[in-house]
Amino acid sequence: MMVRLRNGGKPPDHNPVIDPDSGVNASAFRDPTTAWYTPHNEHRSLVVGTRRGSRGVAVLYKSKDFLKWTKAKHPLHSGKGTGMWECPDLHPVALEGNQGLDTGVSGAGVKHLFKVSLDETRFNYYTVSKYYPKADKYISDANSMDDRNGLRYDYDNFYASKSFYDPGKKRRILWGWAQCSCLNCEAEYN
Repeated sequence: MMVRLRNGGKPPDHNPVIDPDSGVNASAFRDPTTAWYTPHNEHRSLVVGTRRGSRGVAVLYKSKDFLKWTKAKHPLHSGKGTGMWECPDLHPVALEGNQGLDTGVSGAGVKHLFKVSLDETRFNYYTVSKYYPKADKYISDANSMDDRNGLRYDYDNFYASKSFYDPGKKRRILWGWAQCSCLNCEAEYN
């Protein structure tokens, strides 16, 4: 496979690209999460951000081989009046301790953090709740707002963040875009 990719070709039956549904503008279908194994390694899952009208939507896809992806029957999560959801991120957080968890972890002592970047506000918002892997559903806790009035990762100029798990140090790394607005940025940061 690697030789074919280096030469500019790939077999058509090994194309891992996921196309948006008909009626979805391709520019409003992007930023997949890092794929994760379900608790019993039944399949790998990933989430893609999109919208339906003014509703932000996180679409869940599953694969057994990382090559052929099947859309779940329903969105993983959605939010009314939020607009386009960019860079969705779903990962577990331990209720006790300060170590990060690998993306596929769930069960007792674990909640899940779901983060999206709202295209309309250019900020990252998150909720904390439970992910139900058997039902392929994330439902926000009652006290966790699911819109631009909810919890924000940052109150400065930080946007379109993603995360990944660092197993060596047992931590989650969050990274994203930050626009410099100073007049002499090079001098300020050197």
